[in-house]
Amino acid sequence: MKLASREQIRNIDSKTIKDYKISGLILMENAGRTVSQTICIEYPEVQKISVLCGIGNNGGDGFVIARHLINQGKDVDIYLCGDINKYNGDAKTNLTSLTKIGANIKKIKNNFANYDNSELIVDAIFGTGLDRNIKGFYKKLIEFINARKKPVVSVDIPSGLDANEGRPLGTCIKADLTVTFVLPKIGMSIYPGLEYCGKIYVSDIT
Repeated sequence: MKLASREQIRNIDSKTIKDYKISGLILMENAGRTVSQTICIEYPEVQKISVLCGIGNNGGDGFVIARHLINQGKDVDIYLCGDINKYNGDAKTNLTSLTKIGANIKKIKNNFANYDNSELIVDAIFGTGLDRNIKGFYKKLIEFINARKKPVVSVDIPSGLDANEGRPLGTCIKADLTVTFVLPKIGMSIYPGLEYCGKIYVSDIT
């Protein structure tokens, strides 16, 4: 089985966009659609879903996931895990699309218990590029999610997991299912990282 580091995945994405002229927006759309389809297959009875979106491309994937789940008739709450003004590029484009269709978008704050009304949580907070320890607000948020004992689907990699070394960066989402893109990451395939991923799906998003 082929595995990739965060640097290799970054290079693959860059080559896909520059050499094969497949835009980042298309890659994000394909990624989000794949995750939404997997959720509907794996959790067909679930109706109420919370999608937690960080400010990077992982959060942009989350916006696409939310849109497709809404189109499937799911009751979806989208939570912004950062300043709305910090979303840019393809992520901002997909956030704008959600706004235009009247999606239920909220800014998540410190009183996390107010947001605990879903049957399933989509973790689109941090992606494979994370290489520093998680602290403060995000650490508390991840610990809260893990404590709820509800199904969690992580996008590309559980938030907080080092993609190269397979160790939690201060804290880490304990996912039940991870839909990863292009190739499994090294950190997802070795211990302790493997224990945080749950069932792993690998999706080609080109």
